[in-house]
Amino acid sequence: MKGVFLLRKKTFPIEEVKELINKGDRIVDIANYFGVSRALMGRWLKENNLQTKVVESRKRIKELNENDIAKEYQEGKCVREICEKYNISDSVVERILDCKGISRRTNSEVHTIYTCDKDYFKHIDSMDKSYLLGFLCADGFVTDRNEVGIGIKKDDINVLYFFKEQLKSNKNIYFKPDDTSAELRVQNKELAQDLIKYGVVPRKSLIIDIGSVIEKAELNEKQIKAFLLGYYDGDGGIYHYIPSEELKKEKGYYEQWHCSVTGTYETCSYYKNYFNGVGYFTQRHPERNNNNYTYQISGTNLVRNALSSLYEIKDELSFYYDRKYKKFKELCMKSPNK
Repeated sequence: MKGVFLLRKKTFPIEEVKELINKGDRIVDIANYFGVSRALMGRWLKENNLQTKVVESRKRIKELNENDIAKEYQEGKCVREICEKYNISDSVVERILDCKGISRRTNSEVHTIYTCDKDYFKHIDSMDKSYLLGFLCADGFVTDRNEVGIGIKKDDINVLYFFKEQLKSNKNIYFKPDDTSAELRVQNKELAQDLIKYGVVPRKSLIIDIGSVIEKAELNEKQIKAFLLGYYDGDGGIYHYIPSEELKKEKGYYEQWHCSVTGTYETCSYYKNYFNGVGYFTQRHPERNNNNYTYQISGTNLVRNALSSLYEIKDELSFYYDRKYKKFKELCMKSPNK
């Protein structure tokens, strides 16, 4: 008669295992960490309904509809967009394309698929171009790959349609997987280089000088207003502060209007000089000691006067942020200038 042996079942601290999984460790890594075999650790994970990210990724890849991915690529989506949509790596997309016998596009081929007015920014000779140049300085980008684009929250998507229309581009607007934001980027060397010559360079956020951009673009007085309104729409705002009754009584706080823009020291200085020294600006993150500031005007009359000077050219623009203008109109209706 064979002997019967009862072995104590091996177990592991589940929270610690989860931390290793979240860190990206494979089954073999976790097994080595606890000094056991890969097979034993694999069985234990399965019994406890745990999967490493590698296993999850393989399962997700197995469930992919490769025909859909191939079709989206052939219809014009780039590898990066497909990766973000399906949460997979570029190597997975490339493997699928290779298996389907689909050749990957070169940069020059991308340019022929997506059209645009490559000379749009050659000369800033209209109010709409001035506005867009300002918006790009604030909330747009130029990349080392000669891509020009704008990324925004989905609520403000109309600026992307305006951007697309102005550039006469057939590039589709890309909606991020989280469905809260979107972007439009157009790849064209002439378009990118024209912006760079004005000072709208890659990684510009801490170095751009809008005064220099305005000077290089040779903007006239009205175009400067359009430029500043574009920058304000991209990286500015208007706020109505209403304190609680408690703060009114205890601290003496009162209802107030503010408007602001965020940017480099040079940008904030330009706005302050433009508004005749009204307002103030402060470094946003003193602990980082970088060139990131916020310029603010406080006070109903001061805010109204500053924004009125920019909005006076609104009828000469094809687009501006309606939601910010409505907030400005609310200020004017509640506190008319006497």
